[in-house]
Amino acid sequence: MGAVFYANIVLWIVDTFALFSILFVYLVTTKSYNSYQVPRISTYNDVIKSSDIERLLIEFKTMFNLGDYDIIYSETDKYVKIFKNLNKRKKKIIISKKIFESVGYELDYLIARIWLSAKTTQKDNKVLIYKLTVIIFPVILVWSILILYILQTGVFFTGINYHATYTNEAEKSWLIKTIVWLWKTKFIGFLMISFLTILVVDFLVAYRYKEIIENEYNNEIIGLVKTVMEDFYKDFIAARTYAQDIKYPFVPILKTATFWEQSKWLGPFVHM
Repeated sequence: MGAVFYANIVLWIVDTFALFSILFVYLVTTKSYNSYQVPRISTYNDVIKSSDIERLLIEFKTMFNLGDYDIIYSETDKYVKIFKNLNKRKKKIIISKKIFESVGYELDYLIARIWLSAKTTQKDNKVLIYKLTVIIFPVILVWSILILYILQTGVFFTGINYHATYTNEAEKSWLIKTIVWLWKTKFIGFLMISFLTILVVDFLVAYRYKEIIENEYNNEIIGLVKTVMEDFYKDFIAARTYAQDIKYPFVPILKTATFWEQSKWLGPFVHM
């Protein structure tokens, strides 16, 4: 057995460990999430009236220059997730109605969804980067890693079976020749490690951009809430403090069919 053989074994073991580490993270965060209790704000207001919500929607629609859009806050057949509220073609911003533990959380949820929609229409670079790092890149990377691992496992066991480093390539089919090439170059193993590294970097970038967006949102919104809805100002500030204490940009969770109906509030900028 040569160096290539042992290198492939080491790579496969490392990648297997990395893949199961990702699964372990999902299991741990899912368990933690299921047992987590969202703190109830010692609120100054027990409920917010429909008329106050309507006033909020009108005020922020004007402030964010969304006059061409209809903002719809109602129950939906399927929960509309973060960055999915804006429909440019239909000129609508659809926000799913949820039950919250406190009024402040509901205000933060509503205003943040409108604010993100406005930033999207303005093609704000920070919001675009955050969307890429918390939604698009993780999905692409995780699925790519899973597919690469399946391919790597196939190459690994086929390579062992055919003694890839020693057989006569003239006697092999194009498929076996390809497997031999992948075995010798260790291309899939190294590519998978690269994707795993990119996934970690992506999380760190998203972590930083969540901080940036939270701060920008605070700077732009807190004063407006005090002006427009002074009675709910302290509720909103308490909700903002809670949201900023949650540092993770996205939380990997194994979701059930009823997940969104029973989802727990982790702030307006956390993707699940």
